[in-house]
Amino acid sequence: MGLGIRGCRCCVVGGGMWPEVLDDELLLVRLAAEARVLAEAVARCAPSAPVPGLGWDAQTVVAHTGAVHRWAADIVARSLATNETGGSAAFAPSVREVSRLHDWLDEGVAILISTLRSAPAGLRCFTFVPSVPPRTFWIRRQAHETAIHRGDVEAAAGGPVTPVTASFAQDGLGEVVGAFATEPAFATDRPGRLLLRPRTARRGWSPSAANATSSRQATSEVRTPTPWFAVPATSSTAGRGTARHPS
Repeated sequence: MGLGIRGCRCCVVGGGMWPEVLDDELLLVRLAAEARVLAEAVARCAPSAPVPGLGWDAQTVVAHTGAVHRWAADIVARSLATNETGGSAAFAPSVREVSRLHDWLDEGVAILISTLRSAPAGLRCFTFVPSVPPRTFWIRRQAHETAIHRGDVEAAAGGPVTPVTASFAQDGLGEVVGAFATEPAFATDRPGRLLLRPRTARRGWSPSAANATSSRQATSEVRTPTPWFAVPATSSTAGRGTARHPS
């Protein structure tokens, strides 16, 4: 899952907080739309088709995605305070369900969307980014989870991969940089700096990290004088890391 920077200071170049961060209702619409495209891709893709660059076949991706949907819905529906089921593996399809994987996926999506839509604004439950309200966290995470994996299945089917809107893409970057990158659980021990400059937005992100042993507190600041497109390329240096969520 993207970037994790310990001791992160995240500067939003060009002012504001996160460019084009979508609200819960727009993200629910996006989740439903991505699920429809995923279902269409599953219908035309051979289960054994390899997903380029992933090392999984299409059936594995679909089973994983459907299990994540059920895992998230269970946490929200029961307002679980901890990840007591241990992650999405507990919701993997049975042999019988694998034989009807398309229907199983659709059923899980319907449960997920209904559960998220009816969840109260003040929902309290387990998440893995405590800085984000739980209802918003799970809606956003499942919208982007579904989008990423429908792209996997579309690619496995031979393409084309349906592009996402600029605002949804920017929202996803905001999730990684503004949420995941500030959480120690998703951190890398390698200090560095990364400049993200979307071509379709007038703002961008510039997260950086001090050494993990000297800086543990995640903070954010806004820098307004320089628009994202005017920041010199030399301000972008290495700082790669791999963050994994517990699904």
